Amino acid sequence: MMMEMIRKMIIKRKKEKKLKMKRENMMWKEYSQARQIIVEINSSKIAYNISMDRVAALLFVAFLRMPDNNVFSNLKKDSRKAFLEKMEEERRARVEGVKKVRAASIIQTHWRGVRERKKAKDELRRVFDSSNGDTLERDW
Repeated sequence: MMMEMIRKMIIKRKKEKKLKMKRENMMWKEYSQARQIIVEINSSKIAYNISMDRVAALLFVAFLRMPDNNVFSNLKKDSRKAFLEKMEEERRARVEGVKKVRAASIIQTHWRGVRERKKAKDELRRVFDSSNGDTLERDW
């Protein structure tokens, strides 16, 4: 009888130890995944040169777009949809801004070329006019 109790206690301790190790292993795995996410977010922030506020907004949008989104399930679908539409509109505005900057750069480049050609033409005209109509003579 006593041996049976000791054996049950040993089995119970082994099960508890296995369960504890399993929990610790799961916690370590979750911690490791969280660290990987943090590293990914920081590297993306640096690579794309965006502010922390923008990183937070993008991260929030990513959570909202998750298929099994239990974290934000209490949000009304309308407010979620409105938020996503607002974020999409902001993205469109940024893309439009980039297009405008590129277009302005092309126009500025063209204008600088026109201005420099005009300067060169005026300089040649000034040199020619200052020569009093003298022609170049060749020594052949």
